[in-house]
Amino acid sequence: MPELNELLKPIWHAFSALHVDKYGKASKSQLKVLSHNLCTVLRVPHDPVSLEEHFRDDDSGPVSSKGYMPYLRTYILDKVQDVMFDKEQFEDLCWMIASKKNYPQKQGCFAAQDAFKMWSLFNFLSEDQYPLVICFEEVDYLLRRLCGTLALRWKPESLKTQMVEGQEGLSAWQFLSFASSILLQSDVDKASLTMAIDDIYQELVLEVIKKGCLWKRSSRLKVCTELWFVLRRNSLFYYANADIKEHREEIPLHKGGSIELLPDREGRRCFFALHCPEKTLELGAEDVRRRQEWVAAIQTVVRFQQQGRRSQAWESRAERRIERQREQTRLQELAWMDQALQANETNRQMEVNRLQKEYDLAESRRLQDHMELQQQFQQELEKEKQARAGIEAKMAQQAEDTVFYQQRIRELENIYEELRSARAAEQQAVKEEELAHLQQNKIMAEEMSRRKELEQQRDVRVLSHSSPNNDGRIQRMHIVSERLQELQQEKLQVKENYQRARQHLERAQGNTQSWKQRVSEKERQIGLLRPIQPGDHSSTVMSHRGSSCPRPYWRRQDSHTPEEDTVDRLQHGIAHMAT
Repeated sequence: MPELNELLKPIWHAFSALHVDKYGKASKSQLKVLSHNLCTVLRVPHDPVSLEEHFRDDDSGPVSSKGYMPYLRTYILDKVQDVMFDKEQFEDLCWMIASKKNYPQKQGCFAAQDAFKMWSLFNFLSEDQYPLVICFEEVDYLLRRLCGTLALRWKPESLKTQMVEGQEGLSAWQFLSFASSILLQSDVDKASLTMAIDDIYQELVLEVIKKGCLWKRSSRLKVCTELWFVLRRNSLFYYANADIKEHREEIPLHKGGSIELLPDREGRRCFFALHCPEKTLELGAEDVRRRQEWVAAIQTVVRFQQQGRRSQAWESRAERRIERQREQTRLQELAWMDQALQANETNRQMEVNRLQKEYDLAESRRLQDHMELQQQFQQELEKEKQARAGIEAKMAQQAEDTVFYQQRIRELENIYEELRSARAAEQQAVKEEELAHLQQNKIMAEEMSRRKELEQQRDVRVLSHSSPNNDGRIQRMHIVSERLQELQQEKLQVKENYQRARQHLERAQGNTQSWKQRVSEKERQIGLLRPIQPGDHSSTVMSHRGSSCPRPYWRRQDSHTPEEDTVDRLQHGIAHMAT
């Protein structure tokens, strides 16, 4: 018995074409005609009485597929035998009913026979779910094979235009429209397209394993005839020629069989014998390679029949379905995992929200405690700042005092250097004054000696006036006059030197006086600028021990600073230099 789904798919198309309303119901008279035709092509005895009895309670209206399906299975499909009916004729009947309504012949469509075969391929590759659809993977598989046979380039992206979100595949009429738009728009010969569709149709739908010419040796006439052989999944058919219109015989292989390679003889080369329970055939191929191909194909069919398996096309389809189911299961598992993850995420989010609320409450409490502590710390910090400000003020005052004392030290050092320079200048002026006095005394002594000499010369001259010799007197007078002139010049020079020395002395005395005034002024400044310390007493205060008594030690030792000591030392040095 053939598989039920392979028979239900064409019948479903025919029933769908008989719908009279949108609820999927067909009239009872149409279903009677459909049932009679199905019984005819499936070679099942028709029982109109059982049909009337089955629909006896539904005479007043149409019948749905749910009401027609039990009758179809019980009275028709369960009685079908695989070897009794022609599958191609059965599908042609259903195609004729379905195509009248859904696939009218027009420009841009397949030819009638090509459309029928593409529709049969759709039924073969579609899923076993109703309404029938072919998934996009099977569409890609079929069109890829057709394009490969026709030497065309298949573009998978063209299939993506047909994919709609939420749509699992294409219906039969959508598939035919899309396939015709792909195959008929290319520059392909229609005859080549028909041959390509027929080859794939025979391989997948009719389960043709191999076909070709073989020589058949007649057992009676002992002659060889070239015939066209077609090997299917359970039988070997041979025809008069390749158009397979004149059917000669069918050799069943479902009961088993064996192959024997015959030795080559004159006139018989590449022959082999097919031993079946009912008959033995001697067949010959054109060459050894083709004979080996036929032998391997027949052995594969026999082995598949013994193992209860169908053709390779059916197994490939089953594998692809299993792979899709695995992929769908994997996607469902992923979806379930996603849902579980979402549920876990929701639960986790709820838990996070709960923890967040608890955290917020604890955080508010912590912030309140923190604010209280912060206020307490702020108060302590203010106190600390005030104390620190006082310390910093003291440190700043000490720094200012330090800067002041350092500045006073530099000023006193400068004054000290100026006083040293003034003292050196004063000493130099004193030395110059002493030298001027010495020079003045020397000049005065020389002047006194010259005066004595002049007086002596005058006395001599007076004495010379009394001399009788006037010439000698004149000569002496001349000498004395010259000497007198020299002495007068020396006197003038001495007066000039004396005047210069006097001016230099006066200038030195003026410098000395100016330096004394500057020193006294500096002393007054030092006395005014000196810091007055608590308990400080002037050195002029007399104690009960007298003025020579040492200064009382009533100031604390730690009150002295290095700057104050330096100032004291500089003031003492300046006072000593001034004296």
